[in-house]
Amino acid sequence: MTATATKKTAIKTNVTFYLRHRNGQYLVSVDKGRYYFPQLDTTGQVKLQLKGRNNNQQLKDGDTVKICSQESVLGKKDILGAFADSHNCYYWKDGYDDKKQSWYINKVKDDGDVICYGDEVYITNVSYKNQRLAADTRYHGYITTKKNALDSWIIESIDNQQPQKSKSKPAKPDTDTENNQNPEKPATENPKQQFIYADGFPTFDSTKELPQTVQPTRHWQFNFLTSQIGLKAVQGLLTIPTQNNGQLQLTAATYLPPNLTRLNPDKYSDEFFVERRLNGFNPGQMKRVENQPWQYIIRYEFKDAQVDDNGILPQYIEARFCLDGEKLNPHSIQYLLYGDTETQNQKPGDSDWEWSKKLFRNAEFVSHELRTHLGATHLNMDQYAMAYYRNIDKNPIKQLLHPHFEGLLKIDQQGINVLIGDEANEGTVPSLTCLNYQDSQRLLKENLKYLTYRNWTPRQQTLPDYIENNYFDTAAITMWNILTEYVKNFCDEHQQEIQQHWSEIQAMSDDLSSHSILLPELGTLDIKNISDLRQMLIYIIYICTFQHSWVNNKQYEDGGDIEYATLGMWKNNDPAVAARNAQQLITLWNLTSVRYNLIMDIGSTELKNALWENRDKINPGIDINSILMSISI
Repeated sequence: MTATATKKTAIKTNVTFYLRHRNGQYLVSVDKGRYYFPQLDTTGQVKLQLKGRNNNQQLKDGDTVKICSQESVLGKKDILGAFADSHNCYYWKDGYDDKKQSWYINKVKDDGDVICYGDEVYITNVSYKNQRLAADTRYHGYITTKKNALDSWIIESIDNQQPQKSKSKPAKPDTDTENNQNPEKPATENPKQQFIYADGFPTFDSTKELPQTVQPTRHWQFNFLTSQIGLKAVQGLLTIPTQNNGQLQLTAATYLPPNLTRLNPDKYSDEFFVERRLNGFNPGQMKRVENQPWQYIIRYEFKDAQVDDNGILPQYIEARFCLDGEKLNPHSIQYLLYGDTETQNQKPGDSDWEWSKKLFRNAEFVSHELRTHLGATHLNMDQYAMAYYRNIDKNPIKQLLHPHFEGLLKIDQQGINVLIGDEANEGTVPSLTCLNYQDSQRLLKENLKYLTYRNWTPRQQTLPDYIENNYFDTAAITMWNILTEYVKNFCDEHQQEIQQHWSEIQAMSDDLSSHSILLPELGTLDIKNISDLRQMLIYIIYICTFQHSWVNNKQYEDGGDIEYATLGMWKNNDPAVAARNAQQLITLWNLTSVRYNLIMDIGSTELKNALWENRDKINPGIDINSILMSISI
């Protein structure tokens, strides 16, 4: 019986089969549009065929094959390939590009040359070095190729009519628990073994599998996938073939919705330049200075970076502003470019003044994505979420924090992979800027060393002078005051229970302190007493709600016009610039079009009432109806 059960059958070329990802999903029917995009799902698998040089030969480790779908809707456009620019996968006519439509099959385990049904294999595109077939983490439910991906696949015989579900990842539970603010963990689970820290970062290890308890709810998936599928449906319009050897050039700028700057006829004016520094996606950066002809500065630095030879990036750039009554006016911009030895100073009316403002917007854009957005909100809150999930179970602060951490670890896991990538596969930021992966990672880490809840309030960012069109300061202080009262009321009401389960707070404190990379001179993130706890709770909720909503939701306003601001500036245009610009627009539209988990929708009555009563102070800066409960996008 044992011998029969373990006997394996060799796979032969020209046979039909099902292809299953290691996560239990199969290649299923295509997303049919101008192009045919393969999809993944747990049911509805389609038959595929291996096409080799010789038919009915045993498939061996390292063989080259083509993968042919048997779907009738495809007709003759049935061979799996990968695009040159994005490496996303599609079906097209055989012979369109033999290399892009050919795949190496390699066994994961070194246990012989012959490949059998049930063996795990890597599937690597012939045209692109080490680009393996993988589940797409940016567009869930699709496939792509990723350099040195660890995604393995199993070729299943169609004789097995029922897929071996026991080997697959468990499906989402039928019960929707997204409104359960106090989900109970099975007693057998150890959260400290489930929530694993990354090496060198106080955040979740993005290479590990997240526990089921923090996977996205169906409500989130609906919001997120609606946006994603919407873009997939118009991919044919965003992607127009060129005559360059069949490669594709994205033209998203032609079709995606206009943003704030595209609709502003005075977008290049000095007045608009000042207004966006006050109220744009990177607020709170102005610093008061003394004994200078100017009163305020904003300075961005990119020290010791390895800049692309064709890239333009300042080692530092500083915009100066003069205070005239209750109005700010630009005074000058000083900068030093990588590759230059001479500092440049430009003033309004100078020949390079407009170019200097564009250079400043570019530097601000890069700093925003790495420091203000991904670093100061996503990864900053990740470290608190990790300590929370590993330790808090019975303490009532669970009721308070749980809705503000919803979706955070999952979106951060995805965001690190998509926005930053790794050494083998650069993410969106390194690929769109002239910074490499290593410098992007370094800037993220350096920024995290300065972030602490202790003694922090948004007043540290506000301006000491009244400025007539400064909406951020009023909105930020108002939100902080609302949350201060909100947290005080909660802690007062649950004071006895909080003290009763203080051991969990102590354990959370220990995790925060031991994994923090905060600079020693700034203290630690430990929680010594109830005052520290309240301060930390206000800080967490403020960042997860107001701060993240501001810096995330305004990205398309400031970066959705490639003539106005780009993540990368280049000395000489090349074919890749158009694709980079299009990817910038698509990425920003994705990040800002999902509005899930709104406070005014699902927040507590107390919080909603407070926001509504103070809407006149908040709305000029950000609509209260757009403020999210958690960092879930």
